[in-house]
Parts: sequence; C-alpha cells; structure tokens
Amino acid sequence: MKRILVSAAVAVLAVGASAQWFENFDSYNAGDQLHGMNGWEGWDGNPGAGALVSDAQSSSAPNSVDIVGASDLVQVHSGMFSGVWLYTTEVYLPTKYSGESYFILMNTYTSGGNPKDWSLQMVFDSGDGMIHNLGGSGNVVTETQVAYDLGVWRTIDVLIDLDNNTHTARYNGQVVVEGEWYGGAGGQQNIGATDLFANNANSVFYDNFNVQQVPEPATIAGLSIGLLALLRRRRN
Repeated sequence: MKRILVSAAVAVLAVGASAQWFENFDSYNAGDQLHGMNGWEGWDGNPGAGALVSDAQSSSAPNSVDIVGASDLVQVHSGMFSGVWLYTTEVYLPTKYSGESYFILMNTYTSGGNPKDWSLQMVFDSGDGMIHNLGGSGNVVTETQVAYDLGVWRTIDVLIDLDNNTHTARYNGQVVVEGEWYGGAGGQQNIGATDLFANNANSVFYDNFNVQQVPEPATIAGLSIGLLALLRRRRN
C-alpha cells in the first residue's frame, strides 16, 4: 500500500502545483559556471567544485547541468521544515558513463563548516551498472539495488514526510531507498540541501529540478481521489 501511495502522490502532484524550488538551467548560457548563481555553490563554497551549464544534453531544451570530474555542486534549500514534500529531477547517464557519481540530499548543510547531515546518497556505480545507497548519517533505511539506464533521461523522485521522519526514493518508478529521513544526534527535521557529487566520474547530466509541498491532508483517501480524477481527465 505504501508504494501505491507514493505512485499516487507523484501522479497527482505532476498535474501541477507551485514549486518551492525549480531549476531547469534554461535561463543560463551553455558554459556558464553555476557556482555563485541562484543558490548554487561548490561544496563548502569552493569555486573549484562548481559545475557548468551544458547544451550537450537536455530534457527540456536547451540546457542541463554537467556533473563531471571535480564537480561537487550544492543547492542550499530553505523553508522546508515540516509537512510532506515531493522532490523530482531528471538524470541522464551517457552510454560511455564510467565511475561512481552521487545524487545526494541532506537534511543539514553549512557552507564552509559544520553541522552537516546526510539523508540520501544514491550512487550510480559503473562497476556493476546498479544504483546503490551509500546511506545517510545514522538514519535507518531499506535499500533495493536497481539497474540504471544509459543514453536516456530518467526521473528520480523522492517523497519526504518530515513530520513522520520517512522518505521513499525512486529511480524510473522503482524504489531504491525507503526509511527514515534523518537519524542520529545531528539529524534535523529539514530538507537542507541538494549535492551533485561527480567523485571524478564521467559526465552525468541533470535537468528539471522541482520541489513542492504535498497539499494537506496528505492521506491515502485524498491522494486516491486525486488520482482517480487525473485518470478520468486523461480518458476524456
């Protein structure tokens, strides 16, 4: 039932709602350095860990961000301390992808210092062609290894319930990680930052970041009604 609820939430919210944060990189020029622009920065404020806007690949034309080599690009979030949130982005791994590149969500991030606390670390591992969960900072989760696809855009979606300290992360509709959002002494009830860490891997492209709050009450019944309405609309 929980996985059905996640799918229902994603389907209903995809119809349209105002986003807390949205980024599709199309307001920049290809080759622009994102460090210092619109909330983006290299890890701990390091310009050398930034990343470039690219038109080599895009889901929504013309641009995406190219996470490669030394890139460790962070977007600091604010105002997400309670409620249920849907986080989505699209990812493209080229056919010649090699390395271990990370998609990371943090509940706490301080530029240039501490505290820092990790909630989700999805690793695209070319060694076995699978997505692994490196884990967070003490939060208890269940991992399901999922194979990633090359040469196509795929969606990552994460449903985060801050009030109940849970999250479910999926790749192309398949659950990769589910469990606690935070844990341990440093964990916070918060969506603190996005971190795109290349870890010296080949290029990985991201596009169309969107974070929006699930309308209350976020119940199975409410989401089911919304999903039925969506299905009826598509049939007409």
